[in-house]
Amino acid sequence: MSPLVPTHYDYWEVYDTTKGMRIKYYETIHPYFAGVIFEGLSHELSRRNKPASTEDDLSTLWGVDRLLLTQDRDAIVILRGKRVLFLEGDVDLSAAQTRKLVRETFFD
Repeated sequence: MSPLVPTHYDYWEVYDTTKGMRIKYYETIHPYFAGVIFEGLSHELSRRNKPASTEDDLSTLWGVDRLLLTQDRDAIVILRGKRVLFLEGDVDLSAAQTRKLVRETFFD
């Protein structure tokens, strides 16, 4: 366990034998460290040639501090306060239902 990131998960699930989802969740002791993790995950996407952009409209819509969404909409990095969430997989990450479930599960 890290003293700066006391809660963190890295989870991968496969369903229907061809589809899957990866979830990385971090809860830090201070928003500064969450920002560092957010930047690290952003760089990880760029190293994997997954073009992504931060969109202020989406951050407002999701009710978060920062949000990074890939152009293919198959990966998202979310920062809210001391929490960071990375989702990647065969899910429509721009759908209203997905947004609601993610907010309720990880940020409320």
